[in-house]
Amino acid sequence: MTADVQGVIRAIARASKASDKPQAEQGRKPVITISRDRGSGGDEVARELGARLGLECYYRQVLDGIAKNAKVNKSLLESLHENVNRASDPWLYSVIFGKNVTRDDYLYRLVTTVRGLYQMGGVIQGRGGHIILAGRKVLRVRIVGSPEACAKRLALNEQIDIEAAAKKIEKTRRKREKFIRQMFHSRL
Repeated sequence: MTADVQGVIRAIARASKASDKPQAEQGRKPVITISRDRGSGGDEVARELGARLGLECYYRQVLDGIAKNAKVNKSLLESLHENVNRASDPWLYSVIFGKNVTRDDYLYRLVTTVRGLYQMGGVIQGRGGHIILAGRKVLRVRIVGSPEACAKRLALNEQIDIEAAAKKIEKTRRKREKFIRQMFHSRL
């Protein structure tokens, strides 16, 4: 982990402790949402921040909660999460959920799950948590990096060449932007 990531973690930890004193007095754990670019080190920041603050770190658990609530296969739901295109929505959802459901049904389950995690406190990675919890006492963090730095980090972590890493990063960025735009009518 680089010194820059460590500095970010220390700053977020200080801000979280300072801004959540009223919540702590009420017995509620602080909530931090982390939106990040692939390759930016945001996943490491989230894990380290959760560990230092004694908070759970939620990423896969959001989809786990939706899958459990909807009684569907988690791997199917995960592939659907960021890859659905508007025209095929109702059909794909009905195939996966086994009933006639819409994007709104999925969004309702996503929002319900994230709001439930808000009540428990912790670090919520991605899944539109920063938008779902807007207006609440939440520290919202966006972690980005230059395309070059992100590609180098991803290439090193996945042992692939820089060009392949850059393509993966761009593809992920487009998927995440599309997801946020279609689900929340917002921008990253």
